[in-house]
Amino acid sequence: MIPREQVLRYHAHVLPVFWPVLWLNLIRLVATMHLLGEAGRNAILIEVTWTGRIHILFMADSAAERAGPCPLEGCFDLAPWQRLCPIDLGALAGLFAIVPAALPRQPCKGHGAHRPSLSHALAPP
Repeated sequence: MIPREQVLRYHAHVLPVFWPVLWLNLIRLVATMHLLGEAGRNAILIEVTWTGRIHILFMADSAAERAGPCPLEGCFDLAPWQRLCPIDLGALAGLFAIVPAALPRQPCKGHGAHRPSLSHALAPP
């Protein structure tokens, strides 16, 4: 059940024209809280908008969900990126060779490669 003081705060927050919407959503919230209590959830966090809508922002885990999680097994790989990058590349080492910067580069098409810069456009003839 929702405490009376909390319901009065909701009415102070919501515009009076939207009070019927608030009443309907409070009835739905009480029904939802009843179902959550049956599931073993002991806490929820809600937000009431000025139009009377109620949003549930957070629900605590149920008793079954709290009992479910277990620690990871010892064989669980905590850092898979270390084994995905082999130290000895063998025949693939040539693919990762560093290309010297002295090689000529082709301009990218479609990224302003053929457009003159502003300094060239304003230069005297």
